[in-house]
Order: sequence, then C-alpha cells, then structure tokens
Amino acid sequence: MRSLKIAFIFSFVLIFILGCSKEEIQPDFQSAADDIVLKGAKVKKGMDHFVPFEGAFEVHVETVIQMPIPGVQPKIQLVTGKGNASHMGKTAVSILQVWKGPNPDLPAGAIKGGNGDGTFTFVAANGDILTAEYKNGRTVYWSATEVDLSFNCTILSDGSTGRFADAEGSFTWTGQYNPDINVGNADIVGEIKY
Repeated sequence: MRSLKIAFIFSFVLIFILGCSKEEIQPDFQSAADDIVLKGAKVKKGMDHFVPFEGAFEVHVETVIQMPIPGVQPKIQLVTGKGNASHMGKTAVSILQVWKGPNPDLPAGAIKGGNGDGTFTFVAANGDILTAEYKNGRTVYWSATEVDLSFNCTILSDGSTGRFADAEGSFTWTGQYNPDINVGNADIVGEIKY
C-alpha cells in the first residue's frame, strides 16, 4: 500500500511538473504593449499645475549709478540677498533695479517714493536659476530710514535653467528697506508652474 502511495504521489508530481511550462512573452507582443503604454506619453518634469510659491529674504542694496543730484531719478541699484523659497530651498537672489521717476500713487503721510523696473535672478540650492521681472515697482518713503516696497513680478522662462527652464507664474515681492544702512527684508507670495 505504501509503494502504491509513493507511486501515486510520484506520478502526480511528474504530471504536474511536465504539465507546467514557463510561457515566454513574445517579443512582438512586448513591443506592442510598450507602444500602447508610451504612445502619446509626455515625460514631464516638475509641476503640471500652479502651486504656491513663497519665500523670505534678507537683502543688501547698493546704488550702482546715481544722477549727479542725490535723490533725482534715474538711478540703478543692485540688490543681493539670501533666504529660502518654496521649490528652491536655500536661495540667493539678485535684483537689478532701474528707478525712473517718482511714485505716482503716494499714500497720505509718505514723504516721497520711487517708480521703477527690475529683473530678478534666483539661484536655488542645487544651482537651478529662476528669473523674473517687474514693471512699475513702487517704493514709499515714510522717513529717511523707513521705506516700503512692492513689486508685482512675472516669472520668465527666458534665462531660467534646470527644472525652471519652462517656468510660468507670478509673485509679489513686498518688504522694507533702510537706506541709512542699505539693508532690508522681503517676502514673496505667488504661484509657479514648472
């Protein structure tokens, strides 16, 4: 009886092993499947929708060119700073500003203000560059040491590199600046797609 059981189990295992064979995927089928999956697929980097773009910076302002009479426009300033920005990590920023005249929308209590254009260059922690520009940015002088600034900026793909090469979006750069010591701080709030 025992030999009958062993013969039966051996026969069953042999039939099972011989009946099961590894089925190979045909090469034509595999490439057809790849074609279906990849057809029309677009490899995207970054975001395919707008997401918040925020940051905070400490800056130093240097007047590069000033008209012979101090306080008279135009003047050119270079602003440099460091901070953190979403999607960028620790970030260096430089802004080239051209002040072209007085602020036409001075609020009550302001002693003077400026109106200018500028370009931003942000360098992310990994070296990727994001560029932006503003037109008709405004400053408001409340005193000789207290200046508010506000720039509505548009992100540019021209000049941007790495993951920001095709970036789109906008942000507002708002902050304070002390002309006596040439330092200030600013925040950015906006949205970006890259």
